[in-house]
Amino acid sequence: DNYALIHAAAQDYEGFYKEEIAFRQMMAYPPAACLLKLSLLCVNETTLNAAVDALRERFFHGSLADMGINVIGPAKEPVYRINDEFRMAVYLKCEDKALLDEVRKTIEEFMRATPIFRKVYTRWDRAE
Repeated sequence: DNYALIHAAAQDYEGFYKEEIAFRQMMAYPPAACLLKLSLLCVNETTLNAAVDALRERFFHGSLADMGINVIGPAKEPVYRINDEFRMAVYLKCEDKALLDEVRKTIEEFMRATPIFRKVYTRWDRAE
């Protein structure tokens, strides 16, 4: 049985909150940790894959994990193609917001210096 449904049926907000916050702390979900999403969009699927591969090689094979940052992805978005644009995402999770901000700046500098990213639209979203 789902604790959210059980607490909702009982009108037990405090019980729900206690279980939900414990779950979020265990899973390092906001507000217990910071979550950054990097969205990548491109009209050319091959270019998008090459950009993602460049990020994977530079950042997502161990170096961030060694810093305490959990990398989820890169992966295709649930709706992969919209208006002839292909979409992928990478999620970065960390309890240290300042560290996550520094990593974001480093990734942005890498993307600015790497020519393939001139053809890829990127967007950052944060959940805290």
